[in-house]
Amino acid sequence: MHTFARAAERKSRVALSDTGLIPDPAALNPQGLMPLLATPDMGNIPESDTIARHLLDRFSAKEPSFVPSTLAGRAKSDTISRLHDMYLSELCNAV
Repeated sequence: MHTFARAAERKSRVALSDTGLIPDPAALNPQGLMPLLATPDMGNIPESDTIARHLLDRFSAKEPSFVPSTLAGRAKSDTISRLHDMYLSELCNAV
């Protein structure tokens, strides 16, 4: 299933890039990687963790907050995020 999803994503990117509707990722991010958040005021922001932190900061005044209110809660949230980035995403990429 992951292989099919990746193949479909590649085909979609190629089809869209041929139309000129989306730019080449290398033109937006020197590493040529996605995800990338294009913002009008801060330019392009690469890397999912950086994007998530940017969005949390940008919309911090909105309720409900996605940031735990306690130190212990924030530590647990950061640990879960880090475990995902270090181990689970690698497992998903291996499939």
